[in-house]
Formats: sequence, C-alpha cells, structure tokens
Amino acid sequence: MGFLLFAGRKLQLKARMNQLQYRQMQLSQEQQTIASQIADKQQAIQAAKNQLNLSSQMFVLGNVLNGLSSNDTVKQMLNSKGLATCSSRDLQALLNGQKISAGGQEISLTGDDFSQIQSVYSQLQYQSQMQASYATNVINSVMDASSKLELTQLQNKDSQISMEIENIESQLKLVTGEYEAAKKGEQSEAQSSAPTFGLA
Repeated sequence: MGFLLFAGRKLQLKARMNQLQYRQMQLSQEQQTIASQIADKQQAIQAAKNQLNLSSQMFVLGNVLNGLSSNDTVKQMLNSKGLATCSSRDLQALLNGQKISAGGQEISLTGDDFSQIQSVYSQLQYQSQMQASYATNVINSVMDASSKLELTQLQNKDSQISMEIENIESQLKLVTGEYEAAKKGEQSEAQSSAPTFGLA
C-alpha cells in the first residue's frame, strides 16, 4: 500500500514539475521578446532623432539660401555682377569663396562684397538655427515623453516576469525536493515489499 502511495505522489509531483518548467520556458520566451522590443524601440527613437537633426540642418541651409536670394542688398549686389538670377548652388559656391560661371565669365565675391554677403548669411543662419532648435526641442520632447511611457510599460512587464520566474524557480526547488523524497520512498517500499526466498 505504501508503495502505491509513493508512486502516486511521485507522478503528481512530476506532473507539477513539468507544468512549472513549461511555464518557466514560456516566461523566458516572453522576456526575450520584450528585450527585443525594448532594443527595437530604442533604435527607432535614435533613428528618428538622427533624421530630425538632419532635417533641421537641411532646413537651416535651405532657409538661409532662400533668405539670401530674396534679400534686397544681396540681390542688388548680385545684379551688379551680372547675376540677375542665382541658383542655391551658385550662392553656396560664392559663400565658400569659389568662382562661378555666368554670362561667359567667371565671377567671385571679394572684399566688401564678400564681407557683406557673409554678414547677411550669418544673420540668416542665426535666425534659422534658432527656429530649427526650438522646433527640434519641441519634437524631441514629445518623442521622449511618448517613448518613455512605452519603454516604462515594457520594463515594468519585464520586471513582473522576472519576479514570476523567481517564484517558479523557488517552487521548482521545493517540488523537486519532494519528488526526490517520494522517489526514494517508492524505491524503499519496493525493496521492503519484494518477496524473499530462502531455504527452510
């Protein structure tokens, strides 16, 4: 009778061990998924910020060149050089001290003309950078708040899973100890219950 009790108890404990191990495996997989989601989210945030910074730089450059093209002082100076129309590329070249071809001749800015256009450029650049910086800071703040909420939710879930895994490990340790005890009891009962043969 004792053998059957130990055998039945051992089967119950083995089934419980299998349940706990299966749940432990499920939780580990969930934790890996969450870790991947956190990494992906962080990469996406950084990529978005990098793109925002690039867009900000392009805005500043475009805004400055457009401002130069429409500035009365600059337009008068360019007209005096035979540049009634001047592309953004040509303006950029002139600002870099390079020569451009126009009307069959090479034109460059020197002396007062170069200083004048550089002065206008610096003013426009400062204004554009201030505008871009403000817009970038606002957008970054919104992105940070949104991403922080999502990351916090994922990290909280990860912490909950870690706690459950620790709890399962504790249960497994106890159940495994009980299983080994039941196994030994079953073996002991089997030996004591076995018939003995001897000579009378």
